Amino acid sequence: PVSWQGALDPGVLRQLAPLISLAIGWAGLVYGLQFDLRAMLNNRSGAFTLSALQAGVTFGLVYLVCRFVLVGTGFLGLAPDQAGQAALFLGATAAVSSPAAWELVHRRFPTQGRHSTLLRDAGTLDELVGIFVFGLIFCLYHPQQQAGLGRAPTPTEWYVVSVLLGVVMGGVFHFFLGEEDDENHLFLAFTGIIVFSSGAAWYLNLSPLLVSLVLGVVLGNTS
Repeated sequence: PVSWQGALDPGVLRQLAPLISLAIGWAGLVYGLQFDLRAMLNNRSGAFTLSALQAGVTFGLVYLVCRFVLVGTGFLGLAPDQAGQAALFLGATAAVSSPAAWELVHRRFPTQGRHSTLLRDAGTLDELVGIFVFGLIFCLYHPQQQAGLGRAPTPTEWYVVSVLLGVVMGGVFHFFLGEEDDENHLFLAFTGIIVFSSGAAWYLNLSPLLVSLVLGVVLGNTS
């Protein structure tokens, strides 16, 4: 029998951290590039409100239940900080819904209408709640000893840094890309962009998913 004991110890995971950050950052960039900010702001169907409501309620319920189970009952024997991180992660994961159910029903009953459009749009927006909460975990439990500053930044300040990092890099790479439309050049450019943004997030111990998402939104709505 194959034994996996020791194959994924903390040392191995730390060595794989840059590669994992790159993969996560690539997913955030792809989602951000597809996000039409102007269409969302002009959307009057209520999809964003419905999405935020159902994702927020789901996150809150799952977070409270998981925190009670992990902290209140001592399940798995986790420390309070570890239990809090796990509860936030599970809540953020539960807040994201899959559009597979809607697509299955739509293939069976191919109709178009206000409610079907509302459900489709709402199912594609709740990822934002999960991504922003996922980024919050990195800020709440940030290793302050690596900040390199005289005063340790607060979680709010780290969150602002995460968002501003994506905005600044999005603006810089917007001018870098210009009016480029060659697919090969764009692929190489975006590969460099995601390596740089994910590396910066990994170095600062921030969420590469959140930073790359903001970067992708800026690029997708300006370039």
